[in-house]
Amino acid sequence: MKRLHRLIVTSTTYRQVSKRTPELERLDPDNRWLGRMSVRRLEAEAIRDSLLAVTDSLNPQMGGPSVSVTEDYEGRGVVGKRELNVFGKPYGPMEKVPDTAARRRSI
Repeated sequence: MKRLHRLIVTSTTYRQVSKRTPELERLDPDNRWLGRMSVRRLEAEAIRDSLLAVTDSLNPQMGGPSVSVTEDYEGRGVVGKRELNVFGKPYGPMEKVPDTAARRRSI
């Protein structure tokens, strides 16, 4: 298996970029012959989990209660829970969320 993985990740097809060039557009406009890597979007959960994994902060534990997310005074989403006033605006101290719970996978 290790030899197969090495063959795959060192192949030119695997290492292709998504950059379009005039020559490739002329030869293969629909990318039928895989002249470039097709662009794909990542979901926010995948980006967050990969950043936590790279920084060695990801908590691999599955399940448990969800972590609350509320808005701060500037309207940005923050991890934690706050009381809301009658206008729906947050006030008072933010409830502290344990780091281990906030760094669980985003499934």
